Amino acid sequence: LTVTNSTMNWHLFEGTITRSIYTFMGGTIISTHGEGDASPQGWRDRLNDMTGPSIFNAVDEKAAVYASRVYRQCR
Repeated sequence: LTVTNSTMNWHLFEGTITRSIYTFMGGTIISTHGEGDASPQGWRDRLNDMTGPSIFNAVDEKAAVYASRVYRQCR
């Protein structure tokens, strides 16, 4: 399953995030990749690099807990 989210032009981090979930060698993998416009001074890129991974990792952890409760094969 792959989902792409595009931000609106007023969003702080203008761009797209593509998230995929798939199984591999008996495990479940969640992959996230983002692309977007950089600010002239690069401050948005630095802020996004500092905060983005922890935000998406937290979402992935919640998704893993949910999947392990609902889908027997994800345990």
